[in-house]
Amino acid sequence: MGFVVLTFGSSSQKWRSEQQSLFTLTNQFIMNALKNRVTLIGNLGKDIEVKTTKNGRKYAKFSMATNESYKSANGDRITDTQWHNITAWGKTAEIMSGLLEKGNELAIEGKITYSKYEDKEGVTRYTTDIILSDFYKLTRTDTPI
Repeated sequence: MGFVVLTFGSSSQKWRSEQQSLFTLTNQFIMNALKNRVTLIGNLGKDIEVKTTKNGRKYAKFSMATNESYKSANGDRITDTQWHNITAWGKTAEIMSGLLEKGNELAIEGKITYSKYEDKEGVTRYTTDIILSDFYKLTRTDTPI
């Protein structure tokens, strides 16, 4: 049976410095991967319709409902529904439109974006959207994919 001896320079201080640098790089990588990441599980609000921009890029905007249930102080079961605006781009939008329908349960992952616009009356409106990066259909179907 053998063993391996690792030598990282002449002093243990150099080893600690290299170890600390690796730790810092790993943490930076993990934190960058986690920045502005949203994961939701909910139900599709309507069938997905794919549209095309003036530049020919395909996209789909749809809504998704997430529900949270709890009991009130007097024992009644309360369900709180939150609606989320989701945007999918490219091939993902096309796949979703062929695979999903209103009411399907799905898990999504994406990033939050905020924007503002002026409506017809000149009032500034603000929107919060999730730009989809990945999705998983949770509703089972009888037909294979």
